[in-house]
Amino acid sequence: MSGICGWVGEADRPVLDAMLAAIDYRGDSIDTAHAPGVALGYRWWKARPGKSPGIHREGSQLVACAGTFAPSADSPAAAFVSKLTSDHKNLDGAFAAAWWDGDRRRLTLARDPFGVRSLYYTTHRGVFYFASEIKQLLGQAEMTSALNAQGLDAATGTPQSFDQFIRAEIDKWRKVVQAANIKVE
Repeated sequence: MSGICGWVGEADRPVLDAMLAAIDYRGDSIDTAHAPGVALGYRWWKARPGKSPGIHREGSQLVACAGTFAPSADSPAAAFVSKLTSDHKNLDGAFAAAWWDGDRRRLTLARDPFGVRSLYYTTHRGVFYFASEIKQLLGQAEMTSALNAQGLDAATGTPQSFDQFIRAEIDKWRKVVQAANIKVE
């Protein structure tokens, strides 16, 4: 499953690389597009049948799109611009997309109506960030520090490590409940 990320504002280019590296299991290929004050990234499996690069460049327009549309399109990123400018009420499929309109200096984010493809976003120090996975946002040290300062412990990992964490927490709290003879009323 492919993924996208990017920002609008003033951020360093290595931040986009780190955001894409955070989802390395989503593909072996990366495409990026940059314009003044904006960056878009896309990661996908190049050898997977039916997959095409998810960044479309046309003049001052940049589009990153992960997913598919119905009916299918050779380039979902190019199809997204066409659908958004002509028939946006009939966007159908499983997708997350970002469209940078350089002429208007406007970013449009969209995802499928059922949320099959997730899309997270936040602002930090005047920069607007977006990503397919929250860990792409939390992979930046200063964002994690900002969350920690608010009393949140931001952690990322695999589904297996999360499962191990939950099992350890259940075991730990079960012992506390038993030792204190706590009962549900």
